[in-house]
Amino acid sequence: MATPLVESRAFAEKLKVGKVYLKLENCRPTGSFKDRGMQLLCSKLKTDGVKEIVCSSGGNAGLAAAYAGRKLGCVTAEGAETPI
Repeated sequence: MATPLVESRAFAEKLKVGKVYLKLENCRPTGSFKDRGMQLLCSKLKTDGVKEIVCSSGGNAGLAAAYAGRKLGCVTAEGAETPI
């Protein structure tokens, strides 16, 4: 999923540079940049024959694992507080 890249004139002025761009990773499905790495890891694991994923995190990493697992058709087990 592509995330927006937006120019920040305020930051550019503050830093006294030509242009500054912000990559809005919070626009990813789970609201975290951790989606990118977790999707890559889970894709690799699936290619290697893994069918189940366990992640002990109940935070952003756990949510990213649950999201990636669902997208890839893997069973995931997460921390108790992870919304799936």
